[in-house]
Amino acid sequence: MTRDERYFFVTGPLMSHTISIYELNPEGFLTEADFSPFLVPSAHPGGVNVSPESQAFLGLVGY
Repeated sequence: MTRDERYFFVTGPLMSHTISIYELNPEGFLTEADFSPFLVPSAHPGGVNVSPESQAFLGLVGY
């Protein structure tokens, strides 16, 4: 949940590297945002590391 309680992030299975993003509406229900899922590049030898900007956005420092 983000600090402003507007978005809720759900991580997918490790191998999928996706983050589903939900919005909390005024009635208290979660609806999946139209810009979800957020795709995260795999961080592995020979792969593409997750950028610091993405880490900050996702809260996944050290991912």
